[in-house]
Order: sequence, then structure tokens, then C-alpha cells
Amino acid sequence: MNVFLTGGSNAGKTWLIERFLDQYSGTVGGYKTVLAKTQIDEMCGIYLLDISRKKEAFTKKNRAGSCTLERNPVCYPEVFETLGVEALEKQPRPDLIVMDEVGVLEAGCPLFKKSVIDCLDSPSDVLGTLKKKSSDLIESIRARNDIYLIDIDITSQSEAMNRLKEYLC
Repeated sequence: MNVFLTGGSNAGKTWLIERFLDQYSGTVGGYKTVLAKTQIDEMCGIYLLDISRKKEAFTKKNRAGSCTLERNPVCYPEVFETLGVEALEKQPRPDLIVMDEVGVLEAGCPLFKKSVIDCLDSPSDVLGTLKKKSSDLIESIRARNDIYLIDIDITSQSEAMNRLKEYLC
């Protein structure tokens, strides 16, 4: 089963995934992105972290994107194409692959996008978040008939958690 959460900024998508993973008993792989302000960022950075690692520092090696002072997004495709692909393609495949989050920065990352689609086509379950924006990758995921999409803006967190347990446990 492929389940994606969507909703506005700070709707609780990542929080729900973290709470779900606290209760999940299978093997887990994939990635999460974290928005953080560090000394290497002009305004803020978007860091790609392998979900199977408990602690990871925010460095240029895992900074997948950043925002300029003018609030323009900047993508660092080499991070998606290396660390992102590596996090998605671990062998053996885990029971659950987390993709937190799929957004618009990945537009120029063909290897990463292929890895996302390969995960969706695999026997592993996928739990991810989709930005409420449009990109070719987001639209291709939304158009699939094997995706269950939960909109956090119109679904309570308790109902969303119940659905995650129903579909992924």
C-alpha cells in the first residue's frame, strides 16, 4: 500500500508519521527532510536525512535545498541524486519506505524521481508526504491508482492515524 499525507504547512504531517513510526513494528527505510537554520544557511536550509539513522548533523553534504533572503528556493540536486537515492534504494528493501517529503525541489533530479517511482512500484509499503503544490513528480504520484491520499487539512489527526494503522499495519 502507498499512503501519502498532504496538507498545508505545519498541518502535522511529519508529526503523524513520527507517531505512527513509534508504534510500527516492521523494518523502516527512506528519508525525511528537516527545515533548519544553521551557520551555513543564508536564511534556512532543507536537510535530507536517512530515516534509519538516529542522529545526523546538518551539513553541506545533506543540505538538499535552501531559501535565500528573498525567500527563493534553491535546490542542491547532488544531495537528492546521491543521499536521497541511497536512502530509497537500500537493500534488502524494508517493510516500509518513508518519503517525508516529496515537493518541488526535486524537479531537476531524474535519478531521485526514478527511485521514488521504483519504491512505489515495489512490494514495500510507502508512507510519504506530498506538498500541496504542483510538480511533475507530485502530479504523477497523485495520478496513480495505487495511492491512498489523506488530506490533513480536512481529516482529523486521530482519523488520519487510524487510517495509517488500517492500511500499513
